[in-house]
Amino acid sequence: MVYDYDDDADNYEIILNENITLRDIICVLLLVTYCHGYRFFQDKIPNGAIVPHPCREGDVWNGVGHENEQGGGVRNVFGLDFHANGKKWDRTLCLKDSDGDGLSNGQELGDPDCVWEVGKEPARKTELSHPGICNPWNSPECKEKTTFVTCGSNRLQCPAIHEEGTTNVTFRLPAETPVDSRETIYKCMVFDYPQDGDYHMIANEPVLDNLNIMHHILLIGCDGTDTEHPPGVPYDCAMEVDKNCVQIIGIWSFGMLGECAHKDMGFRIGRNGYKRGVIQLHWNNPERRSDYTDSSGMIVHLTKKLRPHDAGIFVVGQDHIVIPPGEELVKFNGVCSSECTNSLIKNEVKVPVAFNHMHGLGVSQKVELIREGRKIQDITYDPKYDYNTPELHIYETPLILKPGDELKTECNFNSMSRTTTTFWGDGTYDEMCYGFITYYPKENIPDPSCTAWKDVTLCAFNISDVIHGCHFNDLHDISKPSMKATYDLVMENCSPHIGCRKECLPVARRLKQSSCYRKGTVDDWARLNIEKESPDVLAIMKFYAALDSCDKELILEENAPEECPTVIKIESENVNGSKRLLPNIALFILAVCVLQWLKRL
Repeated sequence: MVYDYDDDADNYEIILNENITLRDIICVLLLVTYCHGYRFFQDKIPNGAIVPHPCREGDVWNGVGHENEQGGGVRNVFGLDFHANGKKWDRTLCLKDSDGDGLSNGQELGDPDCVWEVGKEPARKTELSHPGICNPWNSPECKEKTTFVTCGSNRLQCPAIHEEGTTNVTFRLPAETPVDSRETIYKCMVFDYPQDGDYHMIANEPVLDNLNIMHHILLIGCDGTDTEHPPGVPYDCAMEVDKNCVQIIGIWSFGMLGECAHKDMGFRIGRNGYKRGVIQLHWNNPERRSDYTDSSGMIVHLTKKLRPHDAGIFVVGQDHIVIPPGEELVKFNGVCSSECTNSLIKNEVKVPVAFNHMHGLGVSQKVELIREGRKIQDITYDPKYDYNTPELHIYETPLILKPGDELKTECNFNSMSRTTTTFWGDGTYDEMCYGFITYYPKENIPDPSCTAWKDVTLCAFNISDVIHGCHFNDLHDISKPSMKATYDLVMENCSPHIGCRKECLPVARRLKQSSCYRKGTVDDWARLNIEKESPDVLAIMKFYAALDSCDKELILEENAPEECPTVIKIESENVNGSKRLLPNIALFILAVCVLQWLKRL
């Protein structure tokens, strides 16, 4: 059976073939392996795109300067020399024998006379070897230097995709979809899943077209067919993929060959499952080139032999990240509280796989499972996290999550390479702190997100009216009696944008010591969500501006030294018994107090 959605020449393709082997599916990709980082460095060395793998005939080592064949992460000895040489090929680097196997880098890369220049053809393209891997790699002389070399298959190993009745669908962008010159780009496209019955998605693999820019791919399920964008038309997107498409059901990132679902579960699509989906591609274009195109996507493996359970992906972590520059260690925690899991998890679920997700500054991460105040185990733990090669934590005997469990995500960052503050965000140079936990049965966690914002689990805003002692749900609605009284009090005594009125100061002082308006998580979150939560945005914005009109005076009060009285009154008795102020002495003492206070600032 073949579905070919080709309404016009540039439309997207969906190919559904029955009983096709994995080798047949990816025959057009045989020359493509997975790489990351700055592949344009390959063009700066002779034969950089065809450096052979030392033990897999026909495969190339795309990350020539890295221990990871896909690129990224720890540099190998040639990568260290290339970097130290200013990231350029010259006679010095050419004559060097980086891997110590008796052959110069030039001899190994086809430039034995060290005359090659960028853009020109090398002297030869055959009999090449890797300049960063001692050859023969498994000889006694080289074995200790090549422990990072693996000779196993770099294709997804998933026996289920070869079983009878398994089919596959390819979802990818149209051929030669243009890539603009922005550094970070998110491109999405809606597509229709097969509707001739119910399927379980049991595996997925990436289809990688332009390796210079590919960063990661998400496969997302949509509720129904009422999407904001029509199928087959690529569009710019970021965190807001589509309001009706929010369930992540597939993920590919560098270092991953694909995903193979646990034997007892699958992601349901089709007649009684997801009818539409979205692929989201993250492009990283550090050269800001405008001449690139891409048609990457995903191969999705399906079966009509439904497994016992539908699957879902549970997201935990921290949504608020601010990392100062030049720090060796910056820590963030995000707690999915026991109160939230008690609300979100309707019955226990099983976890067969999970993985961590940070960006380039991340150095270590874990997600802890805590039950009744006691740590049970780490669901994920990457003591040496590598953004380019995420580790899947697979459990042959799935872990159990129960209502009332606590999930604590800990992310550690090193910002020594940055000169400016790094914030949470989508971009490659922003940061994130999330754990992705695959679970089943899906129906036991209908809303599979439990992230924190600072020290509050976000689901708490939905399950309780009180956060940190504040009746949060009233803060944005002037029609509520409690908020109306507070609003009237502030607007009668305070004015926005004209400074601190005398009668405003005691009002502001009292409110800013209360649970709803003192500096902290609740006040920050309330202000950030005015436009989203308030039926009268302008009135609430004026309210906060009026409330803040005495901030400077309150700060001065807070920092005033205790040993200096607010009013200094020094008097002496006149000869006639009357009293008079000694202004010079008073001013002197006041000046001393002010100097002491300034030293504290």
